[in-house]
Amino acid sequence: MKKHLINIVIFLGCIFTYSETWMFPSGCYSQHVGDKSDFNYRPTGYFGPYTYNGASGFDFPSYVIDDDTIYSFKSKTKFHRSKIAENKYGFLEYLSEKHNYYFILGGGYVADSIRTKTSWTWYPNIPEPFIDEVCEYWRDLLLTDSLYQKNFNWYDKRMGESKNKVKYGDALDALIIIPNVVKSVKMNTPFYEEVIKGKHIVYDDDILKLRWFFTVWPRDTDRVQYMNCTKPMVEGSPGNGVGVELDVEFHIPSDNIVILNGYADWNKQHLYKQNARMKKVRVEGEGFSLEYEFEDYVHFAQIDFPKQADKVKITVLEVYDGSKWADMAISGIWVNPDVTKTADSKIAQEYLEYAKQYCVEVE
Repeated sequence: MKKHLINIVIFLGCIFTYSETWMFPSGCYSQHVGDKSDFNYRPTGYFGPYTYNGASGFDFPSYVIDDDTIYSFKSKTKFHRSKIAENKYGFLEYLSEKHNYYFILGGGYVADSIRTKTSWTWYPNIPEPFIDEVCEYWRDLLLTDSLYQKNFNWYDKRMGESKNKVKYGDALDALIIIPNVVKSVKMNTPFYEEVIKGKHIVYDDDILKLRWFFTVWPRDTDRVQYMNCTKPMVEGSPGNGVGVELDVEFHIPSDNIVILNGYADWNKQHLYKQNARMKKVRVEGEGFSLEYEFEDYVHFAQIDFPKQADKVKITVLEVYDGSKWADMAISGIWVNPDVTKTADSKIAQEYLEYAKQYCVEVE
């Protein structure tokens, strides 16, 4: 038992080695869901950069994080890092008296599931089956722009059946997304395909379209949401994924890439270790080549480049084999959202002091 506790302490020490105070969202750009563009990264955005001086209407970041604590401004609660541990599925878990909390951290991002089966803490009173339905709605809306008006009509009709139509319906009008700086990912193998309950599913690069969104209405719900329902990208070649090449192109030059490795779904946590995931990769850009090894737990892994690049090639050299399937999965590819470099800034320190004063222990 003593040895087990020592191992946990060592593990947490490896994960939570930070030397800065950072915020999420930080200096990322935003775009209104009603903007019928292709939802690509645009430096002007709908509001421009996400700022904290009141000019864009955002009073607080969703989270402020330091070496010891994760502060959530949505719920005015705090989570001590020492109480977060990796569970048997590879997810970071925080157990409180009333709930299970799951976190995905790293790369300038924070995702959490405050309810046991969903991340939709934004509307805690909506029954879970409807939450799943709304999640699919967002996905369809943002993947197929031609369905925009159709889906809005569907949403209004569906919400008309709810006594909370005004509260939740108005929030839709203020829905903002964080566009992805990653423009495209091309794989040198086919995507994995299968048929489930008569439905043909392709595990393609839909992961690039949407994972992050937030609402600015009503004022007390300013919070970035992580969409957990989007399926991962899975290679469909024979074998376990060794030798797979990913050609990644950016909308603007980037000096890093952030990858959510493996099949990461906190509603189906067992799938992370049952499927293969990358272990060691080679990253090549114009004028540089480096190797990176992923730690085998669910996190946003940031790979830094020695200089900015318009595109990079990622070659899989080694994998962590899946306990059940050989297919290699990737659940997200982004860049660090701190495009205006707010980490450890004066404003980050100010929000940290605010958080220390007003955030309380989570129940």
